[in-house]
Amino acid sequence: MRYFYYHYPFVFSQEELTNINNTIIDNKEALEDLHSKNAVKKCNVHISKYEPLKNILNKALELIYFSNTEYFGYHLYQFSNHDCVNLNVYSDKDKGEYTWHMDGSNSKDFHDIKLTAIINTSDKKYEGGDFKIFCNGEKIIKELKPGSLLIFPSYHNHCVTPVKKGTRKSVSFWIKGPRLK
Repeated sequence: MRYFYYHYPFVFSQEELTNINNTIIDNKEALEDLHSKNAVKKCNVHISKYEPLKNILNKALELIYFSNTEYFGYHLYQFSNHDCVNLNVYSDKDKGEYTWHMDGSNSKDFHDIKLTAIINTSDKKYEGGDFKIFCNGEKIIKELKPGSLLIFPSYHNHCVTPVKKGTRKSVSFWIKGPRLK
């Protein structure tokens, strides 16, 4: 059976989420967020290399590779210290959202983005900011609570609805594999 997404609840404690958010902000790189050009993305993005997060995010990567073996079946490269992790901060002040899009690469590199991983790192309650994925019909992922990990094939359309109250924080990163010719 082919899975459209896989969800792990409560992978990280609130203390670990705070540590993840702070580590990304403290190690922020001057890199451009390469979001989907056909989508509207209204949020503050902080980008960090994986290396300072290695000890914190290792258990997420173990679950991603396990899920791939069990549910998705892609040929994947190992996530490296030079790969990037994004902290996306969606605020009600600017109705933070990310409209429907797919993750992927149009580059001529020898890799493709195979899996998207999202960790809800919010430290306070918020309203709105629902994560939706389109696979055999639209689905709101209600289980994406702080500390949970969501993994899905990057070619699925997905979005974050506008935040109505508070601030939604999430970390996203992408696992690459060989480009199919």
